[in-house]
Amino acid sequence: MALGVVFLLVGSLRLVQHFSLFQGNTAWLAYAVVWLESLTIGAFTLWRIFTGRHKSK
Repeated sequence: MALGVVFLLVGSLRLVQHFSLFQGNTAWLAYAVVWLESLTIGAFTLWRIFTGRHKSK
């Protein structure tokens, strides 16, 4: 699962780098976008793990 997420993030970095906004002096923005994407995926994953339907009685 983690390897799939890594491939997804690398692929999205390659995609974002093709836009003209993320070239030249603003090339670092592509990395920032993917970093925020990885934080979002991690936060969503942790949210789903800790708020699951498993309620013990």
